[in-house]
Amino acid sequence: MQIDSDVKIALSRFKKLIGAKYFFAANSEITNATFDEGLEYRSARDIQGHGTHVAATAAGSFAPASWKGFANGTAKGGAPQARIAVYKVCWDVGGCSTADISAAIDEAIADGVDIISISISGSNDQPFYQDAVTISAYQAMKAGIVVAFAASNDGPAAKTVNHVEPWSVTVAATTHDRFIGSDVFIRLADGPQPRLRLRGATLNSNATTTAPLVLASEVKLANASIPLATSCFESSLDPEQVAGKIVFCLKLSPLESITSKAVEVLNAGGVGMIVGNGWSLGDHTVEAEEFVLPAVYITATDSQRVQDFLTRCDLDSCNFRNTRATIFTGKTWLGVRPAPVVAEFSSTGPSGVTQDILKPDIAAPGVKVLAAWIDGTYNAIDGTSMATPHISGVIALIKSIHPKWSPAAIKSAIMTTGEGDRLYRFVQ
Repeated sequence: MQIDSDVKIALSRFKKLIGAKYFFAANSEITNATFDEGLEYRSARDIQGHGTHVAATAAGSFAPASWKGFANGTAKGGAPQARIAVYKVCWDVGGCSTADISAAIDEAIADGVDIISISISGSNDQPFYQDAVTISAYQAMKAGIVVAFAASNDGPAAKTVNHVEPWSVTVAATTHDRFIGSDVFIRLADGPQPRLRLRGATLNSNATTTAPLVLASEVKLANASIPLATSCFESSLDPEQVAGKIVFCLKLSPLESITSKAVEVLNAGGVGMIVGNGWSLGDHTVEAEEFVLPAVYITATDSQRVQDFLTRCDLDSCNFRNTRATIFTGKTWLGVRPAPVVAEFSSTGPSGVTQDILKPDIAAPGVKVLAAWIDGTYNAIDGTSMATPHISGVIALIKSIHPKWSPAAIKSAIMTTGEGDRLYRFVQ
């Protein structure tokens, strides 16, 4: 069963919903007006998309799928023959109440479910005996039900992992071997061969674009500071120098929006952008985004390669005055390595409750996970929420083969047979 925000099932694609209940008794912000004014459905119906996405990831049937023109293929959940009961506890108004989550778990136990999958963050420092959700998860375990929780998305800082009780399965998020992006060639204007070949993340399907490549810091407005221009912040670039060019911008903080940098380049007359992580951000996941012009997002290592090339000077000639870049049309690659890699946002241990318990327990794909969405299409989103139903699906497969195994045995089987360098592993 799935405890989450809500669910909306397209019956032609997903004929498996066997129960749906909702809980808001402990949510003080929900009133009759909430439903009368159409702010929420008085049901387990999905209004936001999160619940539908995780339900489909856990147990969705085979169906043709794609996302924004990329990742074309067949989608399915981890256990496509499993059935789902949905327990809605999270609302756009008032969020998710701990008491409602606990009540939903207790209800699911009474209903006789086999697995509980919860893609909701929780406590990471509250003693077990004071945490209602942890206590309810313990009761589920006593009833032979495996409970899987999302580790939360507060990484990479230490002691941010949630749901650290030993009787639950806590799931971290990783990348997978699919990459959506574009190739980039960089060369001197008078040279026939590319001097740099890069691959960056993007969701753009623009036609291939070739133009002069410039450093943002070299085309700044006179009154703009170099740090602001280097990162292509609003009103930092000079339209006279940017017009018709591809601009290289840096992302120096996790809080910076790379899509807003593209807007600044476009407003200044640029025709493309390469945005790269600064060294402080490292080579963590670069995620595909939709940009307002041809653009790619590259790692810190590739970012440094571009900067080194553009700033190289021989006598009186510097490369940044004579460089052209080509951003090719976006496409989907499979079998990309290295993969899996732990996602930057995935919460990490150690436990904030006790140092004697190592958490998270296991990791699964949680970056750009493609699954069903509320409008009848598909969406690819990130989070340990997306990783958790992958493991719930694995639990369902194991339980179908070994129905008498205890929650501890199933958890042990997953943790001791998972391999980071293989995409699939079957428990015999």
